[in-house]
Amino acid sequence: GLDEIPERPLFEFRAFVHENKLNAVTQYYSFIESTELQRRKDEIKSILLKFFEEHVKGKIPHESFVIDFYVKKNNEVMVIELNPFHNGAGAGLFDWRNDRELFLNGPLETRVMESGRGDPYALVPGVWKRWINEQFEKD
Repeated sequence: GLDEIPERPLFEFRAFVHENKLNAVTQYYSFIESTELQRRKDEIKSILLKFFEEHVKGKIPHESFVIDFYVKKNNEVMVIELNPFHNGAGAGLFDWRNDRELFLNGPLETRVMESGRGDPYALVPGVWKRWINEQFEKD
């Protein structure tokens, strides 16, 4: 159950659904690189798509939303959180501006942190970068 999540945070994913179509899935903790996630990317995509089609699609009173999933060790899926479909929801390895067309129309794409992605600070949203910088300027 939930006790497994802190041990395996890599297996939490954020998904973008528009008009009841799952269009994008990203690793939730997008700053962590994992060879296991890289290796299992297509498998996880299939697991989440199957779960979405069987247990989520048409059962949420909104057609467009952002949903967080957790894939357990036995590949069962849990829903962690629902969010409105808007740019206030973090986009993980996607970007609301650059990936808008994908979020709206697909086709389904899954992203995990690839090897050698570079500076994790580049993934920090601008508002948080400003806050971080302000903290260092106080001294």
